[in-house]
Amino acid sequence: RMLGEGGAERQEQGMRRSARHTTEQFSDQIVSACRNRSTAQEQVVASMPASMTDGIMGSRCGPAGRRNIASASRNRGVWTIGLVASLYILGFAMMFGAVKGQSSTLEGIYRYGHITWERVGDDVDLFIETAFRRSSTNEMFLGSAPDGYAEIGDVLTLYGKEPPQLLYGDSNVATVLKMTVTSYSVAEDWVMGIMHFKHRYATPNDNGRPWLVQYTGCCRLSTLSNNAQSTWAVTAEIDLVTAEKSPRAATLPMMSVPITSMSGGLPSVFIPTQEGSGKEWGIGKPFYVGNVLELSGGAYLSVPLSASAAALTASPGGCMDSPSGQACLFQLLRADAGLPGFSLTVEGWVKPADAVGGFVLAAGRDPAGSCAAGSVECATTLSVHVSDTHVTVGHSAGAATVSVAFALRQSSGGRFVHLAVRRTLSASPCPSDPARPSVKYEVLEDGEPLWEEGQPVQTTLEYCGPHTAGDATMGSGGALMFGTNGSVAALEGQVDEWRVWNGARTVSELRSRMHSPIKLEKQQYYGDPSATKDVSRSGNAYKINSVLFASWTFDVTCPAMDPTCPMTPVRPEYPAPADPRVPAGVDYTMVMNGAMKAGPTDNTGVMFYSEGGGVSVSGEGEVQLAASEPGLYQVLILLAFADSRLHVPVDFIVDVLPTSSCTGTACQIRCGFETRFVPEISMFAPVVLDPRYGGVAQHHALYVGESVGADALVAADAFAPILYPGSLRTFAGFPLHAEIQGIANTPSNLPPEQAMLTKIGFSVGALRAGERMQLSAVSGQNPSSMSVSWLPCRQDLGNHTLCADAVDLIGEGVPTCRRSAASVQACLRLLVEEDPAPRFLTGEGETPTERQEVLMGRPVAMDIAAVDDNCMDSVVMMLDPETQPAGAGLAGPEEHVVAESPCMGVKQRLLWTPQHSQGGMDREVCVLATDGGGSCRDSGPKTTKHCVHVTVRRCEYALLFDQQLQEIAGAFGTDWMRLWSLNPQLQHPDYVVFGGEGSSVMVGHLMTVAAGETGEGVARRMGMPLDQLQMLNYDIDVHQPLVAGATMCVIPNSCQGLAGNSYAQDYKDPAFARDPSRGA
Repeated sequence: RMLGEGGAERQEQGMRRSARHTTEQFSDQIVSACRNRSTAQEQVVASMPASMTDGIMGSRCGPAGRRNIASASRNRGVWTIGLVASLYILGFAMMFGAVKGQSSTLEGIYRYGHITWERVGDDVDLFIETAFRRSSTNEMFLGSAPDGYAEIGDVLTLYGKEPPQLLYGDSNVATVLKMTVTSYSVAEDWVMGIMHFKHRYATPNDNGRPWLVQYTGCCRLSTLSNNAQSTWAVTAEIDLVTAEKSPRAATLPMMSVPITSMSGGLPSVFIPTQEGSGKEWGIGKPFYVGNVLELSGGAYLSVPLSASAAALTASPGGCMDSPSGQACLFQLLRADAGLPGFSLTVEGWVKPADAVGGFVLAAGRDPAGSCAAGSVECATTLSVHVSDTHVTVGHSAGAATVSVAFALRQSSGGRFVHLAVRRTLSASPCPSDPARPSVKYEVLEDGEPLWEEGQPVQTTLEYCGPHTAGDATMGSGGALMFGTNGSVAALEGQVDEWRVWNGARTVSELRSRMHSPIKLEKQQYYGDPSATKDVSRSGNAYKINSVLFASWTFDVTCPAMDPTCPMTPVRPEYPAPADPRVPAGVDYTMVMNGAMKAGPTDNTGVMFYSEGGGVSVSGEGEVQLAASEPGLYQVLILLAFADSRLHVPVDFIVDVLPTSSCTGTACQIRCGFETRFVPEISMFAPVVLDPRYGGVAQHHALYVGESVGADALVAADAFAPILYPGSLRTFAGFPLHAEIQGIANTPSNLPPEQAMLTKIGFSVGALRAGERMQLSAVSGQNPSSMSVSWLPCRQDLGNHTLCADAVDLIGEGVPTCRRSAASVQACLRLLVEEDPAPRFLTGEGETPTERQEVLMGRPVAMDIAAVDDNCMDSVVMMLDPETQPAGAGLAGPEEHVVAESPCMGVKQRLLWTPQHSQGGMDREVCVLATDGGGSCRDSGPKTTKHCVHVTVRRCEYALLFDQQLQEIAGAFGTDWMRLWSLNPQLQHPDYVVFGGEGSSVMVGHLMTVAAGETGEGVARRMGMPLDQLQMLNYDIDVHQPLVAGATMCVIPNSCQGLAGNSYAQDYKDPAFARDPSRGA
């Protein structure tokens, strides 16, 4: 996609020096180095920088590279040309730090993830668009590009620390993922591809809820300012009852934005979509973090322990000296006397709603249970209370109460605090009650140890324990409770991820897992935290310090856009099902006491993830970041159609640039004592404002190509409003050409020779139909440009968005603390429509629509105008042969200006003089307008028909200038005397002067057909030939029975016709003439 990129990692000075050496020297050095890669650095000549050597070794010493080099040894003259190009690319890429160092295989490389889906019959087509660090040294991203890495069309198999997986949500999992590369950027060090899966669900949804499809793996970039090196897990919702497909975003995987916005607001970027309006947006989470439990109004959760007590009575012992005994949770909480040094650790997150706080956790009398208040049997064996200033832990020791306070380092008010409490049995008994062992408490806040209130730092006191060998503390009716201690001080606030460990968790162990949810499905990658075996590796034996026995995550499935929903009974994440340490009949599911709900987890980075200072998103997909510092920020937003509310994730990275000010369109970047400017990008295409919006909506345009004069186009400096969220309409079958331009201001004090070392390149995203898109080579240096050509076809109908950014490549001779910076992302949303058929224009002076009445002999001239709303298409008109009257034709064509369209129309004139044999014609005369079609195989010419109803008056002929009756009579088979008698307005039979536009003569009589009459009968009676009768009546077939009431034109011949009539016999009938008064 582009040559090189900046980067502070590499600043070698080889490119200018190496240019002095011949390509033959380079080829010899590479061939030699490939033979012995261990000494490649020594074998390469001094003029080649180490970074270039590394890159060349990676790209030229593989199988493809060896083939190239072998070919080069046979034909060096040909190969050196390719080597020059490869070295040019590699030189810039590595001299400017394009390949950002040799990343460790353990470092995160994930950059982007987006799931979309579409129903196809009974199946669902799933698409995952994803991007990774391209320069990773694991061989996953090696490919066929000149630098040895992947390029468009390469197919890559994904693997990693946690190999990427696709979880369909119905217990099916795709574990081997292969992506086809669709785009890449050397400069910004990413490679992007798409994966396609077909899946059939047993039911349209998951019992009324959407199927949850998850794309997950590890790890994210280690250089992120938030969520670095963490798992990614992006989730899409599928419900085939409410939707047929999901929306789709179209964006670069990484976007840059100045920290100082030109508008003075927060840094923001647009996430374009392929569809139009009607979508809703939300903020997602980078991986599954679940919910928190929100407690209020005295509500609490409890785990009954009476069954555990019964199990312990049936099978005593087994927990204190082994982490695998039954009823272990019960014994841990009761602190049964056992081996010295036995420890219990409880840890979790809490956020008090007020300064008073309350009991987060307690083991003792359940108010809803059977224990009597104050009974020794239901004494509290462990309690953890938090306020805004202190954590207080303790228990009941017989009639006494042990309460140990620890001052918090920071107030808990309004924030989540991670608390860990370690309780250890001492080897010595309690001095005041020898039957009880001594215990000591330790408390950690956010992984940092706290010290007992009023005691010297690092002083840990011992107290009488809660249990003796003979008492029955928590024997029945006891419970482990969250939100109360069984009697007072119910907690108002939130809790999450509380865990009970058999053993003392070390500070490092607490810190390593406190910011990650512990999940059963992650055991294959991080091990089983509840494993009970001692471990020995490499001869170094060690005993596990702690074993996870119980963990409650308080997670329920809430709607994606509504993270607050009613809480349901909470099952523990651990113990896992069928855990042998859980006695038969024991269930650690929490009982709900009072109404409570699940809420969203912390998003500030305190707990599991961070939104990077805060993220918001508008209705058009404008994402704002409340980032206070520059850096790389991970952002995940949710996208849905508003009518279905089924969300799909868009997971991407924003590079917030360290800019100090923005003036106009130029932003100055903070780079030590230097003055640098962020590159600017612009796009341009020959367009006019879209006439569908009256030509005034500045953000909608119509692509016209070269069909419209330059003075009618939107000027290049006024094109910005048309970029996303604006749109550009074009048509299938017609090529589209756009120009991408980039520029970076150079400081005025920069020497010209250094200014010349700044080059501008581009990173371009992929269209879903991008295999037919062509990008030109970059032209120019600064400014630079690149053209985009695309021929959309019918399969591309709909929205497509093309995104790009401009990246500056700072030359080695320019001292700078940052070798590269990218512009904001610019996107062009293309609405590909079906190529329209031509349409006829029916305004004044254009194509008529009303019925036309004409005369025989009078010339007819009708203007016919048509236009194609695809300005790039042509229009050809012709008369429809099936309706074309004899003698009619089209004159022209000529261009026609269309008032409501930017496209030039075509105008022709229908010319026709109705002949003497066309009297009585009553029919439609049609014109066909056909366009040129497109250049795709599935596109062809389209034709539109327009018809005008034409009636030629019967028996009437238009009188032409100086035309005499003898001439007219001869045409109609009659004589001048009969014509003269039919037209009393004519004063003389021999000489007729044309009297104006409306002058006409009657050439016959109009007759109404009586029932039962035939053409032969009418002709015989009128004394005229049958063919003359046919000539006078174009629309009547005189050889067929006539229609009663029809009008005919006849020219009677008194000498040849019948003198009588059909009623003559009635007058001769005696009965008709009889006088009734005279009788019979």
